[in-house]
Amino acid sequence: MAVDACGLPIHFSVTGGEVHDCKEAPKLVAELPKGDYIVADRGYD
Repeated sequence: MAVDACGLPIHFSVTGGEVHDCKEAPKLVAELPKGDYIVADRGYD
């Protein structure tokens, strides 16, 4: 999920639990508006 500076979602993708982050991250970043920084984190439930 990508969020704006206020923490509101702007784009997300739902995948199966076996899909690795490195496969989805380039697609997600490509959908984002132009910016100077990307702050990334990952979490597991």
